[in-house]
Amino acid sequence: MGGTVDGIGTVPTAGPDGLPVVPIEGRVSLRLLTKSEYRKSVEQLLGPIAAEPPIVDDSSVSGFYSVGAAQITVNEVAVETYEAASLQLVQEVFGDPQRRLALVGCDPLPALTDECTAGYIRNFGRRAFRRPLSEVDVQKWVGVAQAAAAVAADPVQALQAVTSGLLQSPHFLYRTEIALPDAMTGRVRFDGYSMASRLSFLLTGATPTDALLDLAATGQLDTPEGVRSAATGLLADPRTSDQLADFFLQLAGVELIEKKTKEVGAFPEFGPALAASMLEETRLWIRDIVLAPNADVRGFFDSTQTVVDAQIASLYGLPPPAGGFAPVQLAPESGRAGVFGKASFLAAHSAADSSSPTGRGHFIMEHFLCQTVPPPPPGIDTKLKEPPPGVKLTTRQRFEQHQAKPECAACHSLMDPYGLALEHFDPIGRYRADEFGVPIDATGTINGVAFDGGAELGAALREDKAALACMVSNFHRYANASAIVSDARDKELLGALGLTFAAGGYAWRSWLIEFIASDAFRAAPPNPPLQ
Repeated sequence: MGGTVDGIGTVPTAGPDGLPVVPIEGRVSLRLLTKSEYRKSVEQLLGPIAAEPPIVDDSSVSGFYSVGAAQITVNEVAVETYEAASLQLVQEVFGDPQRRLALVGCDPLPALTDECTAGYIRNFGRRAFRRPLSEVDVQKWVGVAQAAAAVAADPVQALQAVTSGLLQSPHFLYRTEIALPDAMTGRVRFDGYSMASRLSFLLTGATPTDALLDLAATGQLDTPEGVRSAATGLLADPRTSDQLADFFLQLAGVELIEKKTKEVGAFPEFGPALAASMLEETRLWIRDIVLAPNADVRGFFDSTQTVVDAQIASLYGLPPPAGGFAPVQLAPESGRAGVFGKASFLAAHSAADSSSPTGRGHFIMEHFLCQTVPPPPPGIDTKLKEPPPGVKLTTRQRFEQHQAKPECAACHSLMDPYGLALEHFDPIGRYRADEFGVPIDATGTINGVAFDGGAELGAALREDKAALACMVSNFHRYANASAIVSDARDKELLGALGLTFAAGGYAWRSWLIEFIASDAFRAAPPNPPLQ
């Protein structure tokens, strides 16, 4: 009844006592660890790591790495990469006698028949696999250690090899989540150990601690109250602030800035250093301002606060801070507010040599309003006509060509106004009042609400019910690694959570606990029966 993980391992289907934990009506879902989850998890298991382990890149699907991780498979090249990474990691730890002893907790006997070996495998395996190993599995890994000792003639090297093997196992590399049938709802509900993983990865980005696994073992993660209590405790963890920002960074697509290039002649200041500052500004702004305790998360759209370092200050026309990043209040005349005023967003969603209103507008429609934009009809030439020699047209004038083609106008009349609202900002997010001497026209409407510029667009989205519902829906996708809202029950749950969101003054941290304790996170639609 267990599933196979790409031919490199099997899904656990038995508990510590050997009894099945997944009846045939249940569900097993697999999700590969993202790069960030892998790094944070090995550091939690092994301690601080000096060198970044070389593993496969993340794949973004529907805007989120978690969705991509639920769809990706581990091929032969990736297996070799994870092997190399695990060998590098354990060599660093076992090469230091003090770190090795702190990890293992004892010195094994040469024959590896003592409790030191079995106890270490049992304890480390539980932490790495995020659920207890059966005694059969413990003895299998003891056998692996003994075989390694026979070759190396060194029990410490044997434990090093076992540790590397555990970190290469699909039970570590994949988040295995088991859900059992719930007769009351007709859905499936995640078991306690799965909830420990879901809680920990969502809120801290790392594998669950022993304390969280202990809560799972005693059944305290089987109820909404227990989950709510655990989530409240995790939100007090300092790691949570950085992890909470991850959703909003991916929602805004700002990490694309790391792979962007700009036309060197027009934007010589743009490069990896400036891109890194742009991304860090946005991360710190989200972490410390948008997601501050009791803050109204709608500031994501219209906050006039930010943080700047010397590079960002220069780009924004502000005096440089004394050092590092410092908070600033943006003036109304800056035209900057919320995510649409962030250079990271503006540069990530523009072309190398142009502001790309269609690109920016398309992104806003799909990611902030959850509206699907169909591709151009087959055979349509999407290139804009170049103006006659000697004639300079503003970006808005050029993009208004779309309106002249009926087959193009239907979509571009929806997308382009959002992008044109950001025309005061060039491809690297620098403010401009005019283009070719012509004052920028950044006007438009959203659901009948007029706006002029990115700040007013953000203010409109702050009050737009569709935008706020889209934020809730996107978080459901991110948290559950699902490209779509799965069924009618999920839609019903998200509707109720939207009302809770509004009633709580849009305080993200408080709402997050309610989301986690609800069936939108604790349960899922049933899959077809496992074979």
